[in-house]
Amino acid sequence: MSDLHAITQTLRRLRAEQIRYLVATVMQVSGSSYRRPGARMIMGEDGSVTGGISAGCLEAALIRTAWWRTRNQEAVLVKYDSTSDDDELGWGSGFGCNGVVEVLVEREHAASDAALDFITHTVAREQRGCLLTVFRSSAARVPVGSRASMTAAGDLAFYGRGEWGDFIEADELAAVRQVAKTGSGRTLILQSHEGQIDVLVEPVVPPPRLFLCGEGPDAVPLARFARDLGWSVVVWASEPRWLSRERFHGLGELATGTAHELRREVDASAQPAAVILSHRYERDRDLLEGLLASKTTYIGILGPRARALRLLADVGQPTLSADVARRIHAPIGLDIGAETPQEIGLSVMAEIQAVLSGSTAKPLSQCRGQIHRPRLAALETAVGAE
Repeated sequence: MSDLHAITQTLRRLRAEQIRYLVATVMQVSGSSYRRPGARMIMGEDGSVTGGISAGCLEAALIRTAWWRTRNQEAVLVKYDSTSDDDELGWGSGFGCNGVVEVLVEREHAASDAALDFITHTVAREQRGCLLTVFRSSAARVPVGSRASMTAAGDLAFYGRGEWGDFIEADELAAVRQVAKTGSGRTLILQSHEGQIDVLVEPVVPPPRLFLCGEGPDAVPLARFARDLGWSVVVWASEPRWLSRERFHGLGELATGTAHELRREVDASAQPAAVILSHRYERDRDLLEGLLASKTTYIGILGPRARALRLLADVGQPTLSADVARRIHAPIGLDIGAETPQEIGLSVMAEIQAVLSGSTAKPLSQCRGQIHRPRLAALETAVGAE
């Protein structure tokens, strides 16, 4: 979802200017691929392109052919196979992946527009949910491109001409709820006497929201890195000073308040992370106490280990429980030899990314197997098969 803010802005502009557009979304991947299911881009008839579905090769092919492919249909599934020599992309000329990528290409239609609106509104409310997209169908009444969505509360809604709720039985409904809860997508293969439909169940999770508890110069690189990653940034300042507003202009929201108010804002976020760097001991202690009571899984404390341990002791954590030890990061960041504020910011952002994604932060050269761990598990079920 890192392209989400840019896609949302482009979508708003294209609609306001009444410019036609296409949406391309990765549905299924076999083998190696640069992007995973759920990656999407928008192509405007004005030539604008926002988002991405590969390292650049698929984008170029779709820009050339997408309008022609959808001339007779609202939604078309396009298959790109880098393992074959017989392909329109000319894979043998140096393409770096070795896999099969299936992409759903759509002109504007009711189901697609409703799906984009669901994503936009869900993220804007800092909530989780999931989107269901039919990308292959042998059931006449359920066309490719049919959509459904589920909110964090479990409310299921269908979009488009195809009403296919009867394909989803209790087990499949539980699987969809699990995607909304965990953020790990999957493919559902649903069958009935009418035929089979293949459905991508895509988690809708707002980008991480980074709370910078301090407004000094060392917070600026962190805010800039987070903004460039598409994250939301909240600078929790000691007071709303003019200098702070100038320093963080365009980088995020400037807020102030008590530790209790900070906790409330953190708990209202879907993916919060927090860094304490006010350089004022009493304020850091109060903010740490509020953050420990919040739901955030990442709390970084800038400064030496001894200072962090003293802060923890002062808030009643002289001996760290397993839960607190997992959440607290001090000294903050990864060991990359950082010296300057910019290098430290890179070190810290890399650590936060690793923690939020559940990754090891090991060099990829030391990892075995696929670079991207599988996040889509196939669930094959026969629903009332006859």
